Amino acid sequence: MKPSLLALTLAELQALLPRQPRFRAAQLWDWLHRSRVDDFAAMKNLPASLRQTLSDGFVVRELREAERLTATDRLTEKWLYFSGDAAIETALIREIRGRRRTLCVSCMCGCPVGCAFCATGQGGFTRPLTAAEIVEQVYRADRHCAETDGAGLSNVVFMGMGEPLLNYAAVVAAAGIVSSPDGLNLGNRQITVSTVGIPAGILRLAQEHPAYRLAFSLHAPTQALREQLIPLARQYPLTAVLPALEIFANATSRRLTIEYCLIAGVNDDLAQARQLNALLRNLPAQINLIPFNPIGGDARHWRPPAAAQVRAFQDALKFPATLRAEKGRDINAACGQLRARTVEKEELKN
Repeated sequence: MKPSLLALTLAELQALLPRQPRFRAAQLWDWLHRSRVDDFAAMKNLPASLRQTLSDGFVVRELREAERLTATDRLTEKWLYFSGDAAIETALIREIRGRRRTLCVSCMCGCPVGCAFCATGQGGFTRPLTAAEIVEQVYRADRHCAETDGAGLSNVVFMGMGEPLLNYAAVVAAAGIVSSPDGLNLGNRQITVSTVGIPAGILRLAQEHPAYRLAFSLHAPTQALREQLIPLARQYPLTAVLPALEIFANATSRRLTIEYCLIAGVNDDLAQARQLNALLRNLPAQINLIPFNPIGGDARHWRPPAAAQVRAFQDALKFPATLRAEKGRDINAACGQLRARTVEKEELKN
C-alpha cells in the first residue's frame, strides 16, 4: 500500500524532493493543505514528471467511505471509513445556535483500553492510526462542512475511537498539521485531546503542547469502581493521574474538562457526587455529564439515569457542570457503535 503525504511537514516534503527546487515542496504543500487536492494530476504547477513520480509512489487519500449517516435533526453526521482492513469512525456535531461545528476524530481502529460502557472498548483493538489517516478524517469533514454549511470546522476533538495518549506521536503530528497557519489554521485552543488518564502522556503534553485543551475521562469517583469500568485504570491509578492533571492545569491556567458517563445504579448516587467533589478538590475543573448511551453486549442491562436523578447529581456537584445533550442516537453516533454494527453485519453474512 502506498504511503500518504498528508502528514508530512514542509521540511519533510523538501527532504522527499532533494532534486527539486525548494519552492516545489511549498507548492506541493499548498496543493495538499490549502487547496486540499487529492489527485496529483491536478497539481498543474508541478512538472509532469514530478506529478507522475508522486503518483507512482504515494497517495493523498487512504480512506474509503463505507457509510455516511445523518441524524433526523440533521445536526449530527457520522462516517465509517476503511483504511485497508481498519474500520474508522468520524462524527460531526453541529450546535443548534452559533457556528460551532465539532469533529470527533478517531486515533485508533478500536481501542486497547476496554471501557465497559463504550462500544469501541467492547469491540477490540486492531491498530493505531497514522497521522495521515487522522488528518484525512479532518479534511474530509471540513470540506463537507464548507459545501453544506458554507463554513468549515470550528473544533476538533480527539474523542473518537482509541486512546490519544497511547498514540501520542501520530496525534500530535496530525494536530500540528490541522492547526498550521498554512493549512486549515485551526487554533490550538480549538483542539481537545481526551484521555482516560495516561500520566506520562499528560505530562508530555503539558510540556510540549500546553495550548491544546485536555479532557479527562473519569467516570467514577473511586479507584475501585473506576477499575471495574476502565480496566486500564489498574495500570494508571488515580494517585498517579491526578497529580499529572494538576501539573497540566498549572501549565495552562485553564480549567480541565472532566468527562463523567452517568449509569443508573452504578455511578449516579448523590453520595458518589459528594465523593467526586472531594476527589477533584485540587483541580480547576468543569464536569461534562454524559448520560449512558445503551450499547448492548456486556453492558446491555445498563441504562441512563432518569432525568430527575441526573439533575440531582448535577446540583450536588460543587463544580461547573454541563449536561451533554443527546445527539445522533438514531445513527449510532456514540463512539464505536457504527463500527460494531457493521462488523456484526459482516459476521452474519459469513
